[in-house]
Amino acid sequence: MNKEIQFTRYLYEKDEVKMALVVCILNKKDEAIFWAYELYYSGFKNELYAFIWQIYYDFFATQNPGFAVYLSKKLGQPLIEDRLISSVIQNLLIRSF
Repeated sequence: MNKEIQFTRYLYEKDEVKMALVVCILNKKDEAIFWAYELYYSGFKNELYAFIWQIYYDFFATQNPGFAVYLSKKLGQPLIEDRLISSVIQNLLIRSF
């Protein structure tokens, strides 16, 4: 299996950025916002949105079922503003999993 390595704008390996994002969210670290924006501004917007949904369903959905409505509203907008990414990540940081 030959997987092509992709880099972000600051030359982090994309899969490592995603892992750092998950770890920071689960450890309630504000650095999660940096990692989310690293994906966002590196051109992986849609992948970031899908990954946030995956994190939600993997870790948060059972204890925060109503949060899906919030995510749908924020991430479902056609032209999501970059500041909303911070809002979504901060909301994940305060939720139990």
